[in-house]
Amino acid sequence: MKNDNDSPVYTALFESLGEQYMNSMDRTYTELICASCEMCFYAQEKEGFKTPEIFRNRGEEKTAEEKLRILFEGVRTKGQSNKDSIETGKFIPNYNTASTLLDRLAIEGVKLVHILCGEPRSLIGSKKVGGQVEMMSLLANKFVSMCFFVRRAGRYDYIDEYRTFDLVETIEVTGELHKQYAELCKVNRLTGLYDYARMVQAKEELDSINKQDFVKTEIKSRHNVEQRAVIRLGIDRLFLAYCIGK
Repeated sequence: MKNDNDSPVYTALFESLGEQYMNSMDRTYTELICASCEMCFYAQEKEGFKTPEIFRNRGEEKTAEEKLRILFEGVRTKGQSNKDSIETGKFIPNYNTASTLLDRLAIEGVKLVHILCGEPRSLIGSKKVGGQVEMMSLLANKFVSMCFFVRRAGRYDYIDEYRTFDLVETIEVTGELHKQYAELCKVNRLTGLYDYARMVQAKEELDSINKQDFVKTEIKSRHNVEQRAVIRLGIDRLFLAYCIGK
């Protein structure tokens, strides 16, 4: 499965995931899984977290975003529908909205990246990798079905989710769903990294904890959690226009 536009990071991802997994899937799902992971690696490297050499940024972040744009264009027009998997009525946040599906896809990508950060070269063919790839493929399939359903119905009614806290500036809704998804991948990855960093700090003896660093870590974690909520709201606001091509 060769693509002349593949970035070095993408190629490394493909090799680490294993052709036996990737070749068995729809090309769109394969690309979407890799692009999701790629955005996670961009985020963690930019924040200074340790990243395996083979996954370090050797391209442009805009190239990865452009890949997502092309993928999302393909998803929108993909004529695939599973009628039994789509419920009627209003869509509910954290249950069956478009943002919920994409958020879960991004989170499973974060888990896959966490696995790959262990021993990337020795994971080819592992059950952990295979399970994550299968999970992401099924989620991508559900998202395609949902796009088809909404495009055919010409409507997308959902309940707004309001935040208890308001700790981040409102993120501009750009009208480009792929950019919102790229940001969703990144903030989910950073949330996990800062949560882990805080856990490591909390295991130290109380007197030896650097309180200033501990608070900074908590603020960064909380910031990404709140960004995630704002981005998800933006995704739902964009979704109908995305599906019908406006």
